[in-house]
Amino acid sequence: MVRVNIGPKSTVQIFDPLCEVQSDKASVEITSPFDGVVKDILVTEGQVAKVGEGLCLIEVEEEATSAADVSKQAESEKGSTPTARQAQAERRLHPLDPNHVSSPSQPELSRLAADVLAAPSVRHFAKMNGVDLSLIAPGSRKDGRIEKKDVEAYLTHLMLKEVPPQVQIKDVKEQTGDVIVKLGRTRWHVEGNDKDPSAFYPTLSPPQIPESGRYTKLSYLPFLMKTLSKAMIEWPIFRPSLTPSITEGKPTLTLRPHADISQALSTPTGLYTPTLSSVDQSSIYTLASRVAHLAYLGRQIPCGLTVKDMPKRGGTISVSNVGAVGRGESAVPVLVEGGGVAIVALGRARWVWDVDEEVRHYYLGGNVGKGKTGRGKERLKLSVSWSADHRVVEGAELGAFVESWRAWVEAPARLIGEGI
Repeated sequence: MVRVNIGPKSTVQIFDPLCEVQSDKASVEITSPFDGVVKDILVTEGQVAKVGEGLCLIEVEEEATSAADVSKQAESEKGSTPTARQAQAERRLHPLDPNHVSSPSQPELSRLAADVLAAPSVRHFAKMNGVDLSLIAPGSRKDGRIEKKDVEAYLTHLMLKEVPPQVQIKDVKEQTGDVIVKLGRTRWHVEGNDKDPSAFYPTLSPPQIPESGRYTKLSYLPFLMKTLSKAMIEWPIFRPSLTPSITEGKPTLTLRPHADISQALSTPTGLYTPTLSSVDQSSIYTLASRVAHLAYLGRQIPCGLTVKDMPKRGGTISVSNVGAVGRGESAVPVLVEGGGVAIVALGRARWVWDVDEEVRHYYLGGNVGKGKTGRGKERLKLSVSWSADHRVVEGAELGAFVESWRAWVEAPARLIGEGI
């Protein structure tokens, strides 16, 4: 024994240095395998300790607790009546019974934990934190031994798992949805209005750049999806997934951190809704490339869309570009089960003659006033139609959300301030 770092009645924690011993080959520092209080020092400095003998006595609180639990369990077993034991035996199902569910027994779990290579101090550390060592094996050591850092890394991994926030649908919205369903109507409502994407037009086909020198041919769809994602970030009510609850019996809303948009795609083999994930973090050129790629896969026979393109959870808003095949002025999109909380149908953009709503100042009798010019102006008109789930979105919320989207569409310069 070279040095003793502790004394009687001193408190030690796991992995605290206890002493330093030296053999004919090396000098080793021994750490504490438990949390507790030192009761006695068995080997002092300068003495020779034999292999297998103890160096000190540490009182661990867990021992007293486990002893008390064992005594309570023994008393409860003694106090149990034969009737209770008989009822417990009757509840056990035969292994060949169809209702029998096999589960690993306690000795089996103990055997799996015992087969794992780990030091006693590491086993105690894992037990105190409720970690099953069989889930971590093999460890980072060359022989597969688990160390303390492996347990800490596993605990950190569990803590970093993000659980999306879930909220139940408000009672008012739930009752509204129930009433609408009981009345035999659908649970979605419709809203339609017009957009003015004239500000996007110079970006779509700049005349000063030849066709061969352009990066890619842009359409209105990626611009509309990008601005729609900005409105979805401003209105989180349009970013949740409707998840059925097993325990409560009521559906819950799982909020997503980004804007996921599904695109309704008509293909030779049927209608598909591939999903564009995190649209708010994608550039307009990236969206244009992804939309073109999905359209190419959809035209293949058989369809080339994969499960990766159409994840199970899908998007929270579906976009149907009906303007590609028709004018779409009076379209009424149908929101199907699992299609998100809303769906929008985009009509065909066309030039129309409309009244200029620009405000100008005028002088009347020395007083300064302002009013609209009333002059004619040519602008683009894009008809859009919405349908939303009334269990989640109210009519006022849908109207405010559509107005927020319109503000982004008609003032695309705001994208520069947002970093596009």
